Amino acid sequence: WVYTDDFETDTLSESLPEQSGSATWTVSDGVLEVDATSGTQMRWRDDLGTNLNVEARFQLDCDCSVEDDCEHVGLVGRYADASNRLSTYLDQDDEGCFFRISRTSEEAGSEVLGRSAYIGVPITDTTGEMPTNNDGTPLFPQIPPIDDGEWHTLRLQMEERVIRTWLDHRLIAAGLDDTDLGT
Repeated sequence: WVYTDDFETDTLSESLPEQSGSATWTVSDGVLEVDATSGTQMRWRDDLGTNLNVEARFQLDCDCSVEDDCEHVGLVGRYADASNRLSTYLDQDDEGCFFRISRTSEEAGSEVLGRSAYIGVPITDTTGEMPTNNDGTPLFPQIPPIDDGEWHTLRLQMEERVIRTWLDHRLIAAGLDDTDLGT
């Protein structure tokens, strides 16, 4: 890791090297928080290149079964500016919560590159049946719930054009970026 911090000192001046945008960041009880209404929410920016992992722990205070109850939480990588970036973030519709991998590009426009299955919901095929192995176990185990008040780990992995989202050390979504952001 190029940068890591557990925020035990409850200070920002020693921990994160740079702030971009107008967001209001605070550290309280070892947790880095941002005021969701304060503007662009990027705390650290780098120019490391095409192979990069960005990881953070998060905790939700919402219910994925209630539409529009959960706020977006996510990570941004290969950030050039607000119009050119890759991201993975929690999204929600009337069926539940899931993670999207998205690219925003002035050149190519915005596009969803990949998404996870619904979180905390059995993964079924197009007929609504749950595919199983020969022993009866699910072929695709469901992604465990994250609206449980516990801490979870989200990672955005970028390896050249391959973009992956990991949740609690499990690969849940992947996509390919065919723009200059992915090279």
